[in-house]
Amino acid sequence: METGYHILQPGTIRSSPYVYFTAELTHGELEAPVGVVRGLRLHNVRIDQEASFVRLSTGTGVQVRLYVDLNDCPDQQTTELLRESHSGEIRLDSPARKIFVNLHKHKYILFVDEKGILCSIPLLLLLAKQGIQTEVYYVQSYAKDSPKTLKRYAKSLDIPVRIIREWKRPSLSLLLAERTIDTQLVVICRWPLYNNLVKLARELGFAKEDIEGYDNGDKEESVFCVRCYKLQRKPVESETSCLHCGASLSISNHYSERLEAYLGYVLCKE
Repeated sequence: METGYHILQPGTIRSSPYVYFTAELTHGELEAPVGVVRGLRLHNVRIDQEASFVRLSTGTGVQVRLYVDLNDCPDQQTTELLRESHSGEIRLDSPARKIFVNLHKHKYILFVDEKGILCSIPLLLLLAKQGIQTEVYYVQSYAKDSPKTLKRYAKSLDIPVRIIREWKRPSLSLLLAERTIDTQLVVICRWPLYNNLVKLARELGFAKEDIEGYDNGDKEESVFCVRCYKLQRKPVESETSCLHCGASLSISNHYSERLEAYLGYVLCKE
């Protein structure tokens, strides 16, 4: 369901390609405190671009802070955003992804990579406003990958950002094992890094409800053949043939966390 807002104030994050809008809810209902939408309408201009948001509750009404990365916008849409964002109406699509924020947790740990910066900024703002202790770990994708915008923004909120240059299971295990009590883990990274971090956290004692976030990019989903017990990449279609034994498979909606795959049942032939 679409929600509508009246723009109160536009702004930019210093020395970055990020613009934001502070706006007040005029119609609809935004239940999620933090999340991402996949499209917005500024006046009569449709912006088919991801935008992240945080809900700001006030005494006079519900306000939101909406963030857009201009680097991901076509030049024409960038011009429209900068020219038309000083006042007027903005409409948001229903959230494509949401993050539940447990304000009763003592600490939050956030793992984020380059693709997750836009999504993490509103979450950091909300946690800072609530006074919740927060640690941020930025996972580099390549040697010169630098989270300048994230570090600068987090510093303004007095939140430290530490850089992880490569996947090292022993050191990450030590880091997470010491923080399993009263801690919420948020992972906003590409797949399979997201999957590896979530698996490691579960092995170390994090409950399922103590892990939030989502993967960015293409998810590498698998199908488990119930005839030969082997895995293969999940296709778009609902039926496929097993690459190992040749069986015709119907791909179910059931996802096995133990197997990390959807179950592929053998099709009965008449």
